[in-house]
Amino acid sequence: MKVIELKRELTIKKETLSFIVFSIGVFLAFFDSHIEKITGINRLPLPELYIGGLCVFFIVQNSFFYRKISNTNLYISIATLLACVVGLLKYNTSLPGVFIGVFWLFKPLYAYYAGYNLGINEHHKKRVISLFYYLAIISLIFTFVQVFKRDFNPFGFIQASSGRIGFMDNPNKNGFLLLTGFLFVNIYKSRFHRLMALLFITGIVLVESRQIIITLIVILSYYYFVIKRNYLVLAAIPAFLAIGIIYFQRELFYRFGEIDRIIETGNYFRLKALKIGGEVLYHNPLFGTGPGTFGGFVAHYTESKIHDKYNLFAHWSTYNDPSKIPATIDMFWPHFIVELGLVGSFLALIIFFNIYVNLKGITSKSAILIRLLFLISIFLAFFSMSLEAAYIAIPIFLLIGAQVKENKA
Repeated sequence: MKVIELKRELTIKKETLSFIVFSIGVFLAFFDSHIEKITGINRLPLPELYIGGLCVFFIVQNSFFYRKISNTNLYISIATLLACVVGLLKYNTSLPGVFIGVFWLFKPLYAYYAGYNLGINEHHKKRVISLFYYLAIISLIFTFVQVFKRDFNPFGFIQASSGRIGFMDNPNKNGFLLLTGFLFVNIYKSRFHRLMALLFITGIVLVESRQIIITLIVILSYYYFVIKRNYLVLAAIPAFLAIGIIYFQRELFYRFGEIDRIIETGNYFRLKALKIGGEVLYHNPLFGTGPGTFGGFVAHYTESKIHDKYNLFAHWSTYNDPSKIPATIDMFWPHFIVELGLVGSFLALIIFFNIYVNLKGITSKSAILIRLLFLISIFLAFFSMSLEAAYIAIPIFLLIGAQVKENKA
């Protein structure tokens, strides 16, 4: 009896410790810029250092103590090794540059690996997910206040030229958080869930992020078509959209009206970057240019030769304000495919598909929300660097790893 009680106490302590580790990951991922403001240290990669430390710990633990590895974790290890070899053989001759490039490229997979090895029970999983909800409520309040006082932000972040940042440091992060809050109240229904859903929808529109609004429409369609199989609500989505467009026409037409200008003039950085990316891939089709060489954060700060060769950022040469010039091409999948090539991308996408297969079919509320967040991160990567952004790549994939482990248990 004492042995059983001891095991139970150890399990409770392990679960509590895992919850604390998860919570720290969420905090660092969403508040990395806030910590930079407080400490005065720019480009402080705390979320990445945190997840990297966890990965090293679990690699040592699994290799020398437990001697075990799951299929997906094995795939991640092989993909890492191959990417490092390609990086060394291709344009990036710096060993540290290769490792950093590989880590940034596969950041969500390393977070998945850490989450899988940490594990967390259903109770603590809901508590971690609730952190997103509480953060979303705080950011929602700030979003509404910024309607009347645009520069309201205690950390002094510069407001974007359009949209509202809430309690975060940019509109897209705020929009993602509000979208997560919206999904939370729809899945974990409470007494006032309809009111809260309406408030979150209003907040998302006020953020004025095109990518978040498009993602909201896509993920709602998936939710009611695939998960709920409620075709009546699915059919009603266009009607709700029409009402929303009429009610928020100023905000929506201002942001989406720019698309006509983009198509007519072709003067749009993402389109130019896509064209250049296709050209680079044409010359490096099978194994790409190597991690840390094209379009991403690492390529920018290591001054990639590919960028110079193809004048990737020539679009911004006439801009006088350096703070408005992006460090990336702001599209994860083109950056991913060009760096890994067709062969490397195919192998890596197998890993992501395997993760989705492991998430599909589980009907618990937390599993459904985690699956939706996974799909959101994948979809956003077509027109943002979502899978390199710490606030998506780290907390979401930590939860995904934990969910997959629970499904296999």
